[in-house]
Amino acid sequence: MTDIDSDIHSDIHSDVDGDVDVRPRTAGGEAELPRPDLDLLMLTRRPVHDHGGVERVVRGLTEAIPRLRPGWTIEVAAVFRGAGRLEGFDGLSDVVSALRMGWTARRSRADVILVHCPECVWGLRLFAGRRALERTVVVWHGAGPVPYLVLRPEGDRLARGLAWFRTSEERLALPLRRHVAVHQVVVEELAAAYDHHGDVDVIPNAMDLRGRPPVRSGAATRPFTVAWVGQADLRKGLDVALDAVRRLRTHVPEARLLVAGVPAGPAEPGVEWLGVLPPEQVPQVYAAADVFCFPTRYESYGLVVVEAMAAGLPVVVSDAVPAGIVTPANGWVVPGHDASRYAEVLVRLAEDQDLLDTVSRHNVVDVERFSLAAAAASWVELVERVVGEAR
Repeated sequence: MTDIDSDIHSDIHSDVDGDVDVRPRTAGGEAELPRPDLDLLMLTRRPVHDHGGVERVVRGLTEAIPRLRPGWTIEVAAVFRGAGRLEGFDGLSDVVSALRMGWTARRSRADVILVHCPECVWGLRLFAGRRALERTVVVWHGAGPVPYLVLRPEGDRLARGLAWFRTSEERLALPLRRHVAVHQVVVEELAAAYDHHGDVDVIPNAMDLRGRPPVRSGAATRPFTVAWVGQADLRKGLDVALDAVRRLRTHVPEARLLVAGVPAGPAEPGVEWLGVLPPEQVPQVYAAADVFCFPTRYESYGLVVVEAMAAGLPVVVSDAVPAGIVTPANGWVVPGHDASRYAEVLVRLAEDQDLLDTVSRHNVVDVERFSLAAAAASWVELVERVVGEAR
């Protein structure tokens, strides 16, 4: 951790609150006349007010794109009202989602359809027809079997079955013309898992920094607090975080771990199970913590890590978080899932308040590189390109 303060980015672009103009320019530099108003349809499994990473990204885009193109309309059609019994029934929920999305696309007159779950595209191929498919963009938030294999312990038959089923569904999305990946690592997954080497636009995930979480208080009198936030405990490395904090408590007995996003587990000293929280309460978890520990086993981007950084938390993550999200100035990337390695970093932070504060100050500024400005502009350019090619 050297030169942290000097590493703060100074080339921050204007946020979408400013006058961002992404209109094409003529040879003389004048802005071309804006294209006609467009209607967009975004298909998701859960509504934008839910707390998943995909939902947060979609919610941000529905607010940011109209600032750049005020005449555009965006409709989000979610299959489920939220996380429920049917939505959580792996396999069956895929079938229901694909069929409902296909029927929605069939009835839609949108100029461009954005499907944020490639495993459901076969429903559009079944119902929607050629014209709808020509204006459909498949958004890949991950690809291949790994995300599903790590949902359950290694070798679990249900995990293997789900991975086979999901990858079979994802293959049916590959013939579509237009694909977007949220990180270059997803492009590499498409090539490795499916031998897909066609054009894929990379548009990174982003967050609305206007509603960023409250910054950590830095109160030195409270117990040293570690936070973990996620929806899938094994895939997101909760077991490793629990073990790391147990080891931390041998050096810092009052240390505690806040766990949010999953149902409460067994009672354990130093662990506070907060359960599944509504999205508006999650920022308070970050504000109550000193550091974010996320030993995830798979991540296509890591928006939860960005949110923690926005709240001023140093982050301690696994190397499954794609390169470039966390730099040496933001925190620590720990190879593998050995809890003792994570514990070493947590002990260091617990014992060095100056280091903790330095990284915290840096992250509050550096997180501007994940603002919605560039992402929204890229989506606008892509949509206009798709419409132009379809005419």
